Amino acid sequence: MVICTLCTSGVPTLSYDENKTELSSKIASKYQLDVEYSGVPTPTITWTFDGKPIDEELLSTMSSSTQVMVRKLERSHSGIYSVTAENTVGRATASFTLDVKGNLLCLLNDKVFGLME
Repeated sequence: MVICTLCTSGVPTLSYDENKTELSSKIASKYQLDVEYSGVPTPTITWTFDGKPIDEELLSTMSSSTQVMVRKLERSHSGIYSVTAENTVGRATASFTLDVKGNLLCLLNDKVFGLME
């Protein structure tokens, strides 16, 4: 009698633009971070901002990719964004640092009249 076993498990992996691990961006601009992931079984994806769960409104996760998007950056968005992919085989984590620079000088009727670096 011959018994064959096929191992179909895989430790999660994360793929992302390594040039985006430390970014500076201007206040009121858009920030988007895309990460692709894989693993068998399909990993559970978790995002944190400075160690706390990120607001679900900023997240989008599909079958093999996940994304954080902030449409209008504020100084309070400066910090460390981390993503973890975890399954029964293991886990993978990546972190990204964002520094939001500048100050709004005047905002009237949702129009920015000046930015200060």
